[in-house]
Amino acid sequence: MTLDEANDMLSAPLFDNEEMALIKLLVLESLANYNALPVANRQGSIYAKLKQIQRKIYELNDEL
Repeated sequence: MTLDEANDMLSAPLFDNEEMALIKLLVLESLANYNALPVANRQGSIYAKLKQIQRKIYELNDEL
């Protein structure tokens, strides 16, 4: 692998549009399952991580 090829790989988007759409769908589906629960049950670390991933997805979508 040449230096140019390595730089191209590093500067390429992490996910393509199809992969990003699938990740978004999975996160939103998981959040919908949590949103059906009472508020007291939504305070766990998994819910917090899903919300964090959701924010990152929106940021990455803006970059694509």
